[in-house]
Amino acid sequence: MDGNEIAFEQIEAVLGDLLKGKFTGHLSLDTLKGSIRINDMIPLSPKISPLVDAQESLQLSLDASGEEIILDSDALKAHFSTIPNGWKITLDDIALLSMRSPILRQYHVEKGNLNLFYTPENSQYTFNGTIEYPYSLMMINDKAVSKYHFSGLYQDGRTSIRVNDRLIINRRDDQIDVQAKNIGINVPQLFSFLIANQPNQESSSKGDSQTPPIRIHTSNTYLYLMKGRKIVADRMEATLNNDDLDASLYHMGGSAALKIRNGLFYIDGNGFNDKFMEHLFALSDFSGGKFSFQAKGEADAFEGVMRVENTILKDYKVLNNVLAFVNTVPSLATFSLPSYNRQGLPVKEGYAHFAYNKGIVNVDNFTLNSPEMNILGEGRADLNAQILNGTLTLKTDLGSVLGKVPMVGYILFGEDGSLSTTLTLSGKLDDPKVETAIAKEIATAPFNILKRTVVYPFLWMMDDKKKK
Repeated sequence: MDGNEIAFEQIEAVLGDLLKGKFTGHLSLDTLKGSIRINDMIPLSPKISPLVDAQESLQLSLDASGEEIILDSDALKAHFSTIPNGWKITLDDIALLSMRSPILRQYHVEKGNLNLFYTPENSQYTFNGTIEYPYSLMMINDKAVSKYHFSGLYQDGRTSIRVNDRLIINRRDDQIDVQAKNIGINVPQLFSFLIANQPNQESSSKGDSQTPPIRIHTSNTYLYLMKGRKIVADRMEATLNNDDLDASLYHMGGSAALKIRNGLFYIDGNGFNDKFMEHLFALSDFSGGKFSFQAKGEADAFEGVMRVENTILKDYKVLNNVLAFVNTVPSLATFSLPSYNRQGLPVKEGYAHFAYNKGIVNVDNFTLNSPEMNILGEGRADLNAQILNGTLTLKTDLGSVLGKVPMVGYILFGEDGSLSTTLTLSGKLDDPKVETAIAKEIATAPFNILKRTVVYPFLWMMDDKKKK
């Protein structure tokens, strides 16, 4: 002791139930402030272990002038303080904790802050903080969310975490359960996350411990595909096992099964209604009917087939422009649908085969069968530039009463008495330009054949009962 200052050197001591080591430092009795250097540290608490290594040295500033004892570490960007019935640690930057925590590194938790509270009386840890995550997995009000506010507690081997007041995560032993409500899942970001977290051969050969399966239960949710297009669900049940995802979603009377393996997905949906279709198709409205679909591939490169039955198509942007053009050409009067604007177009069956690649959609087989008219087509849509190029053939069986229709190059009479014409589409996706073309027949395949081309290569991912 020197005057009003206490000095100590290499004193072996224990700091609460946090750590022990050799303490060197000084404390002013006037200000009750000083500094401490801890050498040969040994963490005592499992919650401190990720922050400090055994035998490591640590420099701390000490402030005991208030009701609480405060220890600050600039190197760790951490602050320790006593609180009634326990202690508190604040991490201004979670990056250091991430560097020392395998599970945080595995899931790329690198930016954020953390407050950790401990109550020795009941051995309970509580915590809160913020994480800026590289993957915007959550959608709230159709906006991608990458900043997550969390709070929770840990006691007796059980962990409970609440995220953005929308997500509750509970972990106990070898079980993780996630409850979610009123959120969307960002599918492109989910694929990026799963691909980035695929177990590598080195870690698998070492027999590293793996995260237990995560069981997910959601209500009033949706799968966000791209701007203006999403798959809505009243509820969804899913299991995430490392990078494998199995999910079932339900909306009204419809259901869909989704499987993801090694960065590839397969989805099969049936029995969905008009409300479901309106969320999936941005540029059209439907009234009644049933919708089914299958798709396979990667997040940014996949193919699929879709089918709609017994619906009324309303305000379909492409059809709007086609019929408006038909009304301006007298020779095409038989293809006019005067009741479309008021009642829409009744559709007995419509289906399409498509391939998507990084914002480009190619449709090589499009069929729309209506009591009024059949429409066959093919085309290419650039969803990034919002541009459409395609060809449509309109076909009606009213040819037998059209003797007064002039014979021109863009009208074709079939041997079955049908009348058809071909139109080209180009320009903006929501307002394409329509022009006449040399009449031709567009060959289309039946829906069941198209479905088999999509489903067959992925039968290994399906349940046995669905292979029949």
